[in-house]
Amino acid sequence: MIMTRPGDLLFYPATPRGGLVSRLLGAIQLLMRQGTSATQYSHVSVAGPAGVQYEAWMPESRESLVNPLDVIEVWRPVRATEEQGLEAMRWASSHLGQRYDTGRFMFGLFRLRNSNICSTFAASAWMDSGYDLARNAGRWITPNDLISSGLLEMVSLRYSAAEAIKGE
Repeated sequence: MIMTRPGDLLFYPATPRGGLVSRLLGAIQLLMRQGTSATQYSHVSVAGPAGVQYEAWMPESRESLVNPLDVIEVWRPVRATEEQGLEAMRWASSHLGQRYDTGRFMFGLFRLRNSNICSTFAASAWMDSGYDLARNAGRWITPNDLISSGLLEMVSLRYSAAEAIKGE
């Protein structure tokens, strides 16, 4: 059984099952040549206690339960300690309620203050722990940019989220 640790990054591959938004985001990243990963990702969140995730989502960042039917990949910064993961999780949980940055989401046309999209929310959580996951990213940071940073290692290859919820 694969279990997440607080602060792990949960990446959602862009799939037909993910709906129109998932496919659209994957296609946009592919067209913009964002990241070097063969898989296109439509979303990333920060893992909390078993089954909980912190994420930037419209209209504002929130705490939610991981859908046990979703297929996700779990990644974590290379050589990250459990304490650093806890710091990232605490940052994420203390920044709930921030507006979703619709301006940045619309291809970086404009940026709202005190707001995030999913990838900047996750990167900011880890920045607080000493990892600059977005250091090589362009103006519009995507989930693929985070994976392409070279600072993350895969903890588990695509699996049903139900496996992660079973343990802490």
